[in-house]
Amino acid sequence: MYVQEQEEQDFIRMSPYEFEAAAVQQEGANRASQRYLLTDFDTWVLNPFWDGIDPSHPEAVQQELEEEYREAVYLTEGEANGI
Repeated sequence: MYVQEQEEQDFIRMSPYEFEAAAVQQEGANRASQRYLLTDFDTWVLNPFWDGIDPSHPEAVQQELEEEYREAVYLTEGEANGI
């Protein structure tokens, strides 16, 4: 058998989505303490190897921080205007 034929047989063809699923499995095993993993497609997926307490979703935490910031800025501007 030729070397090229052997390489073709050994090569595993994957779609981008299959590759992403394999990457989630690999990263999930390496980061078992994180509940969510951020993929290359900018989506959050549940870690199949997660073993911790149920924290909130990372984007929910970001939204809470943004709301607190908006409230703080609004109060500061209102105080400055004498409201």
